[in-house]
Amino acid sequence: MTLVLTKAKRTEGLHNLVATFINWSLFELPGINLDQVVIPMRTFSNDNLPGRDDIKGMVEEVISNVNILEKQYLISTEVAEKLIKQLNTFDLDPKEMGEYLGEPTLTGEGHGTHFYILPADEMLQLSIDGDKSGNKVSPLRKMLMGFTNTMTPETKDPSITASFRDHKTDDFYDELISDSDFFTPDEFRMADHHLKGVFDEYGQFKGTVTVFGEEPNKHIIPWNGSRGKKTSCGPFKINVAYIQGTLAKTKLSPDEHALIMNKVNNLGGLYIYKDDIRILPYGDSDYDFLNIEKRRTLSAKYYFFSYRRMFGVIEISRDNNPNLIEKAGREGFIENKAYRQFKEIGENFFVQLAADFFREGGGPKSEIWDTIRTELTRLHKAKQKREKNA
Repeated sequence: MTLVLTKAKRTEGLHNLVATFINWSLFELPGINLDQVVIPMRTFSNDNLPGRDDIKGMVEEVISNVNILEKQYLISTEVAEKLIKQLNTFDLDPKEMGEYLGEPTLTGEGHGTHFYILPADEMLQLSIDGDKSGNKVSPLRKMLMGFTNTMTPETKDPSITASFRDHKTDDFYDELISDSDFFTPDEFRMADHHLKGVFDEYGQFKGTVTVFGEEPNKHIIPWNGSRGKKTSCGPFKINVAYIQGTLAKTKLSPDEHALIMNKVNNLGGLYIYKDDIRILPYGDSDYDFLNIEKRRTLSAKYYFFSYRRMFGVIEISRDNNPNLIEKAGREGFIENKAYRQFKEIGENFFVQLAADFFREGGGPKSEIWDTIRTELTRLHKAKQKREKNA
C-alpha cells in the first residue's frame, strides 16, 4: 500500500499539495476492471500536510470500495476480509512524520514527490544491511551510489543530489550513500592510468591515454565495424581511471593503494550516464557488459585490463544516442542494433588499447608502461629487502 504526496513548482508558482492512496492488491484481483478500483485523492493547501484523520478517511474510501465489490460478487467474502484487514494496518501521520524527518519537505516552499509505503518488504532491511562483516557494500547501496556522476574531475555539479537515510529512531538515522562513500575526483586523479576521449559517429576513439601520470598521449583507435557508415548508437564520451592491482606495480603509497582498492573491489566498473543520470546495472562490479574480465582470464598479459580494477564513466544523451533505449524498468538497454554496436566499439577499444600501451613487446607506445612497471617492481623488492634486514 502506498500513499503519494506531491506538490508541483511551476512558472506561476507553487501548486497545492495532492495526496493519493493506492492499494496495489486490488490490481491483482482477477475479473476486476480498472474503472472498478477506487483511488482516493485529496488536495491540501500550500502549507499543510495531511494528518492521521485525513489518511484514515482515504483508507475508509478504499474499504468501502472493497465492500461494494463483495456485494457485487466480484470478490469472495474471504478475499474482502483479507483486504480490509490489510487496509486497517495502514496507520500513519505524515504531518507528525514531517516534523522529525526534516528535509526534504513539502511544507512551505518545498516541492517534489514523497512516497509512504506500508508495510515495507522484509527484504529491505537485508538489502540495507548487506554483509554483516562490513567488508562488502550492500546491494541496495551499490544500486544507489553514483546516481549522478560525481567521480570525474571537471564535471559540473549534478542537477540531482541523491541521498538515502535509514531512520533507526525518530531522532537518529544512518546516511547510507554520503558523497565520500563513492569515488571522489581526488581519488580519480590518484589512479595509475587514465583514458579519456570521444567516440565519434563512426565508432572511432580520439582522446588521450595517460600512463603512470606521465605526459598524456594523444591517441586514435578506429573501429572497422562501421565500414564507412555512421553507427546506430551515435557518438559518446568515455573517462576511465585504472589502478594497478599490486603494490609492486603502482605509483601509489600503500595507504592510498589500500583506500582505492577497497572501493574498487566493491564499486569498481564502468558507469553509464544518460543526460547525467545513471543507467542501471552498468557500473555494478558484477556486471561486466564489455566482457573485460572474461578476456583477462584467457590471458592477463595479453589483454591487461581487469574490470574490477577500473572505475569511470561512459556518457550518452537522449539527443546523440536516441537508439540506445532503456528497458521498461531502466534496467539496462534493449539489445538492438545500436546496443550491439555500442558493445562492439567498447570491446574493440579495450583490446586495442591493451595492445598499444599495456603489453610486453606490444605497440610502439607500450615502452613507457613496461619501463616504469619494471622500475617500480625493482624498487619494491629493494624496499622489502631493506625492511627484512632491518
